[in-house]
Amino acid sequence: MNPVRHASFATRHRFPGLWIRLALLLLVFGLGSWALDARALWGDEAFSVWVSKAPAGALALGLDTNPPGYFLTVKLTRWLFGESVFALRFPALCFALVFTALAARLGREMAPPGRLKGESALVAAWVGLAPLTLYFAQEARMYTLACALSAGAMWMTVRLMSAPTRRVGLVWTAYAVLAIGSMYTHLYAAALVGVCALGLLVACARDRRRLASWALAHAAIAAVFGAWFFGRQTAQLSKSVVDRPSLFPALPDILANAGRGLNGLLFGVRADLSWQPVALALAGLIAIGALAWLRRRPRRMPALALGWLAAAVAIACATSGLVPEFHPRYFMFALLPIALCAAIATRHIPARPVWLAGAIAALVLAPITVIGNAPIFDPTWTKSRYDQALASIRATAQPGDGAILQNSDQIFQYEYYGPLPMDTLHVQNAWSPAEIDRAFEAFAAGKRRIWLLNYGSDAVSAQRPRIEQRLAQTSARARIEGYQDATLSLYQLLGAVDAPVEARNARWTDGMTLAGLRWRARNAAPGGGLTLDMIWRAEARPSADYTLFLHLRRATDDARMAGDDAPPVAGTRPTTTWAPGEVITDTRALALPATLPPGKYRLVAGWYRYPSFERPTLAGSAETEVILETIEVP
Repeated sequence: MNPVRHASFATRHRFPGLWIRLALLLLVFGLGSWALDARALWGDEAFSVWVSKAPAGALALGLDTNPPGYFLTVKLTRWLFGESVFALRFPALCFALVFTALAARLGREMAPPGRLKGESALVAAWVGLAPLTLYFAQEARMYTLACALSAGAMWMTVRLMSAPTRRVGLVWTAYAVLAIGSMYTHLYAAALVGVCALGLLVACARDRRRLASWALAHAAIAAVFGAWFFGRQTAQLSKSVVDRPSLFPALPDILANAGRGLNGLLFGVRADLSWQPVALALAGLIAIGALAWLRRRPRRMPALALGWLAAAVAIACATSGLVPEFHPRYFMFALLPIALCAAIATRHIPARPVWLAGAIAALVLAPITVIGNAPIFDPTWTKSRYDQALASIRATAQPGDGAILQNSDQIFQYEYYGPLPMDTLHVQNAWSPAEIDRAFEAFAAGKRRIWLLNYGSDAVSAQRPRIEQRLAQTSARARIEGYQDATLSLYQLLGAVDAPVEARNARWTDGMTLAGLRWRARNAAPGGGLTLDMIWRAEARPSADYTLFLHLRRATDDARMAGDDAPPVAGTRPTTTWAPGEVITDTRALALPATLPPGKYRLVAGWYRYPSFERPTLAGSAETEVILETIEVP
């Protein structure tokens, strides 16, 4: 290739390249700010806000197993911008823009001498439009900040390896500060910093003056970060190692995590694993290109990029006693090294067809961007609807209500979206059953209704928590609603009753017989409620676990207006545990909607198997349900 002709071509096309990079940054900003505050804060985001309210000195020493760098940042941004959802997430978007800009700079500086530098726009596109980048640009968490700081340390490494002749001390200082900041934000950044340190050591080994600068910078890094790490994390690491069956990761786990991580990196953290073969194929092409790059001289930059890639992937995949969990988000630290390796395809193409290479890259990136970033444009998708659960309580609360927060992990979201206008009990995860019993008895005294907000694992656990067992003994559940990461139930507390039992004889074919009804409350009005005891007799042990449904339906068109579907006695007495001849009393309550129109309604009951919804029939009939009462709402 003619160097003069190439230089002339590069000079003529420098200005459009700048505009392409600016256009990419605007595109990232537009996509990242799209519906930035449309979704509620989820648990980890609310935790970040909650932790940031601690004094700055306590945060710097460390209040959590995570490094405190991001929490200190949130403390500052809350003071600057406020505490709205948009204000809390906007800094993450800004850090994503910085990450993208630094990626472009690295792509430019790591290009071989005499090339077009057009790789910078390609690297910026890989990084800025990646599903992981845009996903965490819309989340009040530390990942975009950690990646931006890591990219800054990588950029300073490239500058130092190029042996700058001016302001060398300032570059070394910037490298040390950025390295400490990245690790002080997320521990996985240490993998990239370690490769930077090794690369600089090799580059400085033959120069005593540069070697002394290397030693001074890394002594500062070790002193500042090491003091915090070994001071705060030793106990946590020891506990993690003791709790894990193996200190070192197993090879099948590493390979499985690599596949999941690449799939999440290219197609988003919510991507179906059916895309994994495509992700692995693309990763293979990138690896081939990177190895081809390594064969060319000079080899220093390709070796550095491959080292970053290997270290980031290794620490993300290696679940063990030291790294107890895996998530595709950890592959975000491998995003920039992968982008640098992918961009080298243009380095084996003559200068003029480089725009053709860019077009080919765009064809590859476009479907990845569309598929992986689909959640941004899906208004129905959200991680949490905790705010809607609290809004539902506020909308229908009555005097004499109380609320119980089951599972203390939800305190962070409650702190942000609360408080509720009623007496509230926060059940702590560490409480013993006896402590829960005492707290419940004291709290329930004088209450008419209790709202139970279950969160996290307790919301989906088959073994109902102790607090639900106590509610089943003393109250009837009138309502249950699902809110993504939480379930909301309304319980009507029961007192003594002297109403007569109405004899019934509705027998289902699998041994369940409704022997009688007893009304506890019969407020058939909009916003009122129906509470009754359903007395069951087991003719034989039922062959399956059935769910009992109790529905209020409009008499004219059989439309369901209210209902309660649950196993007997709030799930504590599955039908397969019924002994022949046993009598079981199941108290049910229905909360009637405030908008219930006047008219006649039927209260019906029946059984079904979940999840097939297969219904047993009544003995001697093809019917599957029975009408308990006809009710008229005035």
